[in-house]
Amino acid sequence: MNQCAQEIAHLHVAIQNTNEALQTAKQDVHFFTEFAKRTHEINKILVSQLQGTNEHGRGLTNALEPAEGTNQAMNIEETAVENVRPTIFCRTCCSREACMLILPCQHVCACKPCGDNLTVCPMCGTAIAEAIEGRFV
Repeated sequence: MNQCAQEIAHLHVAIQNTNEALQTAKQDVHFFTEFAKRTHEINKILVSQLQGTNEHGRGLTNALEPAEGTNQAMNIEETAVENVRPTIFCRTCCSREACMLILPCQHVCACKPCGDNLTVCPMCGTAIAEAIEGRFV
């Protein structure tokens, strides 16, 4: 009878571990789905900007344009592309933007509230020596 109780307890632990793994997998699916959606949106923006650049290039004639105006247009396009930054969501709560740099592994994968309570990196499992809040502009 004691052996049955131990086996039942062992099975309960196995079920709990499986449920935790399932929950983690669901969070990962949600995270990567949101990441894929945002990446797709960024790609659409970049393709649109690139197509606009191509149309601009086709419309040019052999006439010389003022060099200053051309440089200004190129700088505006470069700035627009540089300002597009993918949003990285917290790997713990999947609802806020990640802003905590985890050391020593150097992953940016947690928001401030979650990062303050972590002991291991949610990306690689490395013990956290320090977590620094980064302000990405």
